[in-house]
Amino acid sequence: MCRYAFYKYKTTYGCFRCQVGFKRPNLFDVNPNATEAKDFHCPNCGGEMANLGRDLRLPAKHKDEEWACIKYLVDNKYNIYSCGCQGIGFVPHKMEDAIGLVKSVEINRKKYSYEQALQDKKEALEKARKKRKDALRTRLLLREIKKEEQ
Repeated sequence: MCRYAFYKYKTTYGCFRCQVGFKRPNLFDVNPNATEAKDFHCPNCGGEMANLGRDLRLPAKHKDEEWACIKYLVDNKYNIYSCGCQGIGFVPHKMEDAIGLVKSVEINRKKYSYEQALQDKKEALEKARKKRKDALRTRLLLREIKKEEQ
């Protein structure tokens, strides 16, 4: 079972301008009746902070390239969240690794889109139907043969 089911973990928010991060409680953990998430602003510069999930460990303030990598991933909508059962996976520390990671995700997205998954599922269902029909026809033919033999 997911570890988030037993304990309310705080969410990491990061300010890319100041290169600082803060942990804030999830609004829906505090108020289950909330209808929309609250945007947090940086206490240093007042800018909007990015929600970086619960498992991302932010780099030190002086590590500019690592902050740039995380910003690049966020700007390109790379998923850095996890359900808590497993970690978030590989988080690059060099910009060339981050660019390669985003490109590979985009290639996989294009290769296997939602529409393609839906089409594959329809085809699999159709094949299963055909197999069932063939099996039913075979059974009916066998019954007819047995009746003729008797």
